[in-house]
Amino acid sequence: MPGTAPRLTPSTVGATRPPLDERPPVGIVHLGIGAFARAHQAVHTVRALEAEPGPWGICGIAPHRRAAIEALGPQGGLYTVVERGPEDDRAEVFAPLREVVPGGETPTRLADPQVHVVTLTITERGYARGPGGGLVDDDTMRADLAGGSPRTAIGMLARGLQNRMAGGQAGGITVISCDNVPRNGKVLRRLVHDFCDRLPGGEGAPLAAWLEAHARFPCTMVDRVVPTPSDEDREAVRRLLGVDDHAAVAGEPFSQWVLEDDFAGPRPAWERGGVEIVADSAPWELLKLRLLNASHCGLAYLGGPHGATTVAEALRDDGVAQDVRRLLDEDLAPTVPPPPGVDVAAYIETMLARFANPRLGHPLQQIATDGSEKLAARMFPAARERLRAGAEPRWIALVVAAWGRHLAGGPGPEVRDPRADVLRAALATPGGPQRRAAAFLGVRDVFGDELAESAVFRDLVAEGMARLEGG
Repeated sequence: MPGTAPRLTPSTVGATRPPLDERPPVGIVHLGIGAFARAHQAVHTVRALEAEPGPWGICGIAPHRRAAIEALGPQGGLYTVVERGPEDDRAEVFAPLREVVPGGETPTRLADPQVHVVTLTITERGYARGPGGGLVDDDTMRADLAGGSPRTAIGMLARGLQNRMAGGQAGGITVISCDNVPRNGKVLRRLVHDFCDRLPGGEGAPLAAWLEAHARFPCTMVDRVVPTPSDEDREAVRRLLGVDDHAAVAGEPFSQWVLEDDFAGPRPAWERGGVEIVADSAPWELLKLRLLNASHCGLAYLGGPHGATTVAEALRDDGVAQDVRRLLDEDLAPTVPPPPGVDVAAYIETMLARFANPRLGHPLQQIATDGSEKLAARMFPAARERLRAGAEPRWIALVVAAWGRHLAGGPGPEVRDPRADVLRAALATPGGPQRRAAAFLGVRDVFGDELAESAVFRDLVAEGMARLEGG
């Protein structure tokens, strides 16, 4: 129970981690210091510093919620990562953080000449993209463009880079997206430049020119399953270390980070911390998005109505497992050219073994949230490719039908999606599966013109709806 062990601080863990004043100075600002960042990017950075010390402490930015500040502040930035293997847990305390501050501090922190790297984990929704791929045009974004304390992640980043430019002493900076967005670095660069272009009175032109000369936005692929933190994680820390950690996170043993070799200045020796530095991360991004992330969505929308609440539970349902296996083998794998040195079939087997880890507890609710963002990145491009090749993406269509059932309020995870209302209205179209499938796919700012206009895909989605409605 909470309160039965001393709180995690440098003093309660003794010499296993250094106190704040002995940690390296801040060289990295991380925007979105949530569970994934602490269990992935920060861990790889710690491993790199263990191999090759340097000035690469992290300033964690909590853009909107104070939970991370309230959890990490009293602990001096320390936190535990519980590594959940199939058989048992191991716990390790990490201390990469020099400070954790609110989002409003971003512009000041990015102007610091000692900072050379910005990393981001802000989720797909945090990129605030509109239907055309540029920035969304809404009240919050317009307020950020007008001035004042920025509220969007892109606004925080752009205003911080503007401060850096104005200072004139800070030099180049590398901005690294660590989110599951295809070609995430290119997307982030476009959005920041779009912010510059939309600034009033030509204010953004000098910043855009400065970015061209002094900033780099490498693409990256990240992979580690990190479930939403739970009381079980804190209990594991109390059991294994005898302390109460309010910022504990859990993750699977597997962790991968593939990062393009495109930097504007100094960086940690990440290659000594398990990071793969490559010329082009696109093949690895596609592999992960199309196989791991897309099949996760399949498990969430197909498995949730069968009573599963975690990935492992969904995979234990023979029918769901068979559907997801066919989704992978017949619809998704054919669209994934193997990265150098990777066997796609072996990757799938390793991935499914990771999914089956019964002790990870990766919640389907976490995966099912924001399906309109996730499926657009993970699954719809594969459907279009298969249709162009003359194939029938039957299993992708089944997942789309299952997502529709989810949006309509069927059994399974709670609906949390920014486009839920308009999609739900389309699904309520009177008539049978054909009419409802056509109306659903007709929400073109979600599905795009090609899927909306494909009679083949419409028929497959209608077939999937009929199958799911039949039990």
